[in-house]
Amino acid sequence: MTIGDFSSGSAPGTRRDPIGRDVRFNRALATRWRSKGYWLDTTLAALTEDLAASDGDRVMAIEGERCFTVAEILIESRRLANALLERGLGLGSVISYQIPNWYEGCVINLAASMIGGVVNPLVPIYRDNELTFMLDDVKARVVFVPESFRNCDYAAMMLRVRKRLNHDLEIVVLRGAAEGCLSYSELLSAGITRRPLPRVDPDSVYVMMHTSGSTGRPKCVLHSHNTFLVQGRVHALELRRSQSDVQIVASPISHVSGMILANLTPVVGGAKIVLMDRWSAAAAIDLIHQHDGTALGGATPFLRQLVDAARAADDHLPTLTCVGTGGAAVPPDLIREAQDWFPNAVSYRIYGCTEVPTITSGTNSRADMEHGAETDGRIRHVEIRIVDPVSGAALPTDAEGEILACGPQMMLGYLRMEDNDGAFDADGYFRTGDLGRIVDNEYILITGRKKDLIIRSGENLSPKEIEDVLHTHPAVSSAAVVGMPHPRSGECVCAFLVVCEGHSIDLLEIDRFLCNAGLSRQKVPEHVEIVESLPTSVQGKVLKAELRKIAAKISHGLRHDLTK
Repeated sequence: MTIGDFSSGSAPGTRRDPIGRDVRFNRALATRWRSKGYWLDTTLAALTEDLAASDGDRVMAIEGERCFTVAEILIESRRLANALLERGLGLGSVISYQIPNWYEGCVINLAASMIGGVVNPLVPIYRDNELTFMLDDVKARVVFVPESFRNCDYAAMMLRVRKRLNHDLEIVVLRGAAEGCLSYSELLSAGITRRPLPRVDPDSVYVMMHTSGSTGRPKCVLHSHNTFLVQGRVHALELRRSQSDVQIVASPISHVSGMILANLTPVVGGAKIVLMDRWSAAAAIDLIHQHDGTALGGATPFLRQLVDAARAADDHLPTLTCVGTGGAAVPPDLIREAQDWFPNAVSYRIYGCTEVPTITSGTNSRADMEHGAETDGRIRHVEIRIVDPVSGAALPTDAEGEILACGPQMMLGYLRMEDNDGAFDADGYFRTGDLGRIVDNEYILITGRKKDLIIRSGENLSPKEIEDVLHTHPAVSSAAVVGMPHPRSGECVCAFLVVCEGHSIDLLEIDRFLCNAGLSRQKVPEHVEIVESLPTSVQGKVLKAELRKIAAKISHGLRHDLTK
């Protein structure tokens, strides 16, 4: 079945980007999005300059005790753009950043837009192994990092990573200094002299963002200026955002959702943003009161903790009008709790992915609260097909099948051409790998995942990546990793191990080994089960579904023990 009003596309071709990369590009779809008014053929820089000309003194972003007007952000971004041009960056140059939710993230994105650069956000939890692959994958010219943050010396880590790369990388340190790196203040000082800005093609790549896949190797998603800017327009239109709104940005700005909220909400939607560089429900409540916050979005644990903290304080947060939750399994009862406790807010589930960030937009009225709890949102500005996950045949409305999506906010494709093979159907619809069905001809309900990803607190974790490292341990004969239900994070990592004869291993040893191997803490198993053998099919493939059932039983037993 197909939901939407778009006609079928044609087979995509490719375009050559300014530095010689071949990029997947569907010209038929591009023509359609322009004719329907979705693609405006502009850039974030152009929109911000227009906003500064008309309302430059308006506060755009707040971080801690500092407020930044539109004009101030624009001026600093122009200086950074000048400095980057001075250092030889320009059209097509990849600009990476691994930073907390600091205002400099807005500056970096805007400066990149000015010079036709490509931003490459890196999640702060990534460590040496992931960073080496990702930075080498995109051939980043420069990377911005904090000197240190939350007990991690990012500058020292990035210096180690640079030694492992096959290309030159300049490291810029924010809010500090480190030997062998350039400080952000030094870089800005070189940008006083204005340099002419290049003409930027809105169809060119603007965002490169890695997303974990079931193959284990992260895939790099490509968004153009046009596909990225649509996200902000859809968000503002469907959720009725305006200049009177104050968006609390708790989602990491290196995630696609946080990136949209931090960079597009103020410019496209008009709302003011308040940046949180670390999540705390108590701190979020304080910020909502301090700034009359109206909107908050984040992964499931954020909402759970916010409701619990607000109840403990007997605080109904009367200014809050919009609470969107996604990125991990969202219990319907949690949405209902939020709706009951925050009487002026619309609480809802949303669904999307890095490839198609706004597949659903959530509900925008308390009159539609039940759909907000029981479904994963309204289908808006995107076309959905439900197909048989094996044959690809179209299915009827009420059938469960694989979800395919196509819309103006869909990525151009993946960086590596081979990753595009099988990612789209013949008409250009993206295969999400998720299972679901249409509800009341307007909403979508996610019922499962075709892919094997573990979603821990909104983070997509690849089992194969963890398994590959586990298999290098001398005591491990074979390993399989699955998601285990967890009351706070949605899922946690559970490893099933077959141990080599004469060896032994425990959770502490696995923890030490994986951390030393360079995996981030979120990927380290929270439970290890030693087994004699792994269940396999006649073809020898590990039956992950069986292991997930065992993990669910183990999780239930652990929670039961805690309640005794």
